[in-house]
Amino acid sequence: MTRIKKPKNRFGFTLIELLVVISIIALLIALLLPAMGKSKAATRSIICLAQSKQWNSAYLNYTQDHNGQTFPYPSSPGGGYWWLVLDDYLGGQKRIRFCPDAPTPSPDRRAMGTAFYAWRAFKGESSYGMNMFFHGQTPHTWNFLFPAKFHYNGPDEVTLPSITPVFADSAWWGGWPLHTDFIPADPIDPYTGNANDMERYYLARHDGGVNVAMIDGSARLVSLVGLWKLKWHKQFNTAGLGRTSSRGRGSRRR
Repeated sequence: MTRIKKPKNRFGFTLIELLVVISIIALLIALLLPAMGKSKAATRSIICLAQSKQWNSAYLNYTQDHNGQTFPYPSSPGGGYWWLVLDDYLGGQKRIRFCPDAPTPSPDRRAMGTAFYAWRAFKGESSYGMNMFFHGQTPHTWNFLFPAKFHYNGPDEVTLPSITPVFADSAWWGGWPLHTDFIPADPIDPYTGNANDMERYYLARHDGGVNVAMIDGSARLVSLVGLWKLKWHKQFNTAGLGRTSSRGRGSRRR
């Protein structure tokens, strides 16, 4: 009697099956990695947004303690740089001076920051800048560009609080943006040395935009062209967009 041999149970994978499994795993990784990267970037942006709101809250608390008035310009009597004036309101937390996407100054010791490096100046370092039209009248020769009628002496003088910036991602400690400021060519390292203060905020730091904290206590991501739609000073024209030429005010750094 002839016995029929039963096929032996086969364990493991053939080479072809193994290659198929590896290909599927590689495909899944390729699909998941961008999503994970976007998730991490979104988390960093949320942290940055929260920190800019904290600086904004500190400023509002300061004005409440000083009869609704802002603090003087640093070189004025009783003046000081915003991060020093507001430090006590935030418990001296140095970490909130830095956006997670721009956590340190540039290694080449340059003063100006970029989209992904913080600035360093006047014994301070940060990834944020203040709207200097809230920082008291400038006591220097540039006053013809930034007259007193442009400045906010406190929150009560603001007519459009939901679009009036106080703090934002910045490549410098602050600026005086005008609606005639030109559009920078490089949103990663926009500083040109020309007299254009909008370029200090023109940073593709978070998904092509910057985080901005408004005087009403809100904060949001603003597109780069959207910066010209904000009410930086009392007479800022939000109806247009900046020039594309760098000709204009000359060179300065304050």
